[in-house]
Amino acid sequence: MSYYIRQHNNHVSGPHTVDDIRQWIKEGKVRENMEFSPDGHEWMWGVEFVELFPPAIRKRRARRRR
Repeated sequence: MSYYIRQHNNHVSGPHTVDDIRQWIKEGKVRENMEFSPDGHEWMWGVEFVELFPPAIRKRRARRRR
């Protein structure tokens, strides 16, 4: 599966593979508060895509913010 990413300035890129997105998450380039879409039409917050942001990643990020 692939996803489009919409940034805060409404810039849309993609489609991107799950592997690419996971790598960008590790690098801090992509965050769970960005919008994602499998079709480029219906958008949801990244945190809603468990395949991209599993609970373990969200917990680690929450600890870093404290």
